[in-house]
Amino acid sequence: MWLHGSEHKRSVYNRYHQDIYMPDNVLRAAERFLPHPGEPLPLSVHYQQIKATRTLPKSIYMPYAYQIVDVTVFRPANTIFRVLIRAPWNAGIDIGLVLEGDFEVVTAFWMSPTNRHDTLDRALYEQKPGAREELLEGGT
Repeated sequence: MWLHGSEHKRSVYNRYHQDIYMPDNVLRAAERFLPHPGEPLPLSVHYQQIKATRTLPKSIYMPYAYQIVDVTVFRPANTIFRVLIRAPWNAGIDIGLVLEGDFEVVTAFWMSPTNRHDTLDRALYEQKPGAREELLEGGT
């Protein structure tokens, strides 16, 4: 369950994004968290509700090819809480899948294979240590 209140979320969860900062240990933990390719994924109540208003798959299996995009860590237990993966669906579209605890698909959405997060809110994610200082000093 995602806790309400932006500040409370930041005190309980650390979020990492591939385009901002994804430490190797977080990436490895997310890889271990995910089910084996080909396994059927349970669909949450929320997924069932949004499927009623969007065209989404009736069933989903863990993809064989995917990219870990976003990882949420529950700070008090230092455990993976949620992982967003991106996988090619067909030649013209990718699917984003948000998986929690028991590999349940919380939500899914379609995206263009060329979409590269132009609207990404960087403030929601952990930053690479020293990144702010590098920017202030004119580094890259």
